[in-house]
Amino acid sequence: VSLMPADNVDGMRADVLEAIREISPPIVRWPGGNFVSGYDWRDGIGERDRRPPRWDRAWNAWEWNDFGTDEFMRFCQLVGAQPYICANAGEGMAREAADWVEYCNGPTESRWGSVRASLGHPEPYDVRVWGLGNEMYGDWQLGHLSATNYGLKAVEMARAMRAVDPTIQLVGVGVDADGWGGWNREVCRIAGPYMEWLSVHYYLGARVEDDPILTYMNEVGAPAQVERMLMATYQIAEAAAGRPIPLAFDEWNVWTNTDAYSLREGLFACLIFHALHRLGDRCPMANLAQLVNMLGAIYTDQTRVVRTPVHLAFRLYTRGSGAVGVPVEVQAPVTHFSLGGELAALDAVASLSHDARTLYVAVVNRMPADSVETRLELSGFDPADAVQVTTLNAPTPETANTFEEPQAVGLTE
Repeated sequence: VSLMPADNVDGMRADVLEAIREISPPIVRWPGGNFVSGYDWRDGIGERDRRPPRWDRAWNAWEWNDFGTDEFMRFCQLVGAQPYICANAGEGMAREAADWVEYCNGPTESRWGSVRASLGHPEPYDVRVWGLGNEMYGDWQLGHLSATNYGLKAVEMARAMRAVDPTIQLVGVGVDADGWGGWNREVCRIAGPYMEWLSVHYYLGARVEDDPILTYMNEVGAPAQVERMLMATYQIAEAAAGRPIPLAFDEWNVWTNTDAYSLREGLFACLIFHALHRLGDRCPMANLAQLVNMLGAIYTDQTRVVRTPVHLAFRLYTRGSGAVGVPVEVQAPVTHFSLGGELAALDAVASLSHDARTLYVAVVNRMPADSVETRLELSGFDPADAVQVTTLNAPTPETANTFEEPQAVGLTE
């Protein structure tokens, strides 16, 4: 007897997979997050009913280990995403991380490659991107370390992991700008030669009981602050390592105490996309945290799926962005935003398709209530007579999609 929906796909809900595919995530980071610093990947392989339950000390909850490495790989295949595995640099050791690489990428003749094959997966998974731990600077992290000790452990892990597969790309643990006592300078000085990316995390706090206009102004102003922070982080890492180290902005979101993201959070996501667009190859990877439910772009109960305005923002920019950025000049009234400072009422980015035949222009109105009449002038591009305009909007910034009103916020074409 099972309560699993009959249309499940290898134990995963078909409706949730469909909602994820709609936003075409190019890469998904797993298994975390604070959870990973106490996680032994070997608990999550083999026959599901024989896997050991563990008490997750990061979040004080049971982890049944029903969803492990093989299930994650199948998930990535189903949604068309590249896997990004974050290894345990907290209570885990370098050998443990190297064995994980071998399980995923090793040939069937290797020790852990043969285990993978015996469990029905003879072909290597070829996982390219690996994280060297999560937020090891914080005292909330199991096994947290000083910058010096983390740098040394990152080197040890990198050497062991690359001994198994020298082609993998590694993401070192970083912080915002020069925070945590100059963490980035010390880590990049020690471990810079061993990493292809430096991670940065950012959460903006918002409470439902706060003044709605102040919260709105914070959320639409904060992405400008994030853009400056990421640029400063890149410059600090480059100076410390003696070479450019691109950033992986692999956790970002609004941390709110409400159960439903509103249009306001959708606009925050749009403006983060604009910041990343302008940063270009300084920050070529970013990962919203998280995908489903807690802080999720998607909310579910046992039978229903809600696409939040953050999900809609992803849909909008996935379909409405090109591969090649083009310069934009904005002239608009300037307003003071508590986190972003003096900012134009409008924020705009533009991009071209690979063949340069399609131009995409994205404009966000930062103002909380005012319309802004806008004129677009295109230089060097002749538009067609008809263009497609898609708008993300709602009656108020606080409007949210819920199980009762799943389309209160929508995309209008």
